[in-house]
Amino acid sequence: MKRAILAIILQVLYRALRVLNRYDGSVAAELAQLPEGACVRIRAGMTADAPQLTMVRRGGGLHKGAADQAAEIEISFKSLSGAFRVFTGFESIGQAYCEHRFVLSGNINETMCLVRAIETAEGYLFPRVWNRRILKRRVKKQLPTAAVYALALCGRG
Repeated sequence: MKRAILAIILQVLYRALRVLNRYDGSVAAELAQLPEGACVRIRAGMTADAPQLTMVRRGGGLHKGAADQAAEIEISFKSLSGAFRVFTGFESIGQAYCEHRFVLSGNINETMCLVRAIETAEGYLFPRVWNRRILKRRVKKQLPTAAVYALALCGRG
């Protein structure tokens, strides 16, 4: 069950990042720091069949990458449970990093801009009560949360 939920959450996250890259200046600025053509993978486990999200920065936007494409940046959670806690908002990505719940391959400086963009997306996607627990600062929204969900789910990102 966790595997299916994580696969859905990763797709929603990808679509939300695409929408926010277009409509939120802070997310666009963070993602612009990734090199053109950079491939990023987030894997919700160490096994080959773990849910994953592969994105490529191309043409100023994010695009889906192939699951077998070589990634310059890869965040691999050590367990499905650790990924589940982060992506369902019960634990921040910073806390997961402190507790060594994932392995990072690639340039940590480039990864931080991605992490900040993901944190901003979490600020849009999670209720304010959750955000107080997992985010260091309150996200200044440039778009209503309902609009982000609507655009993301309709594929308008």
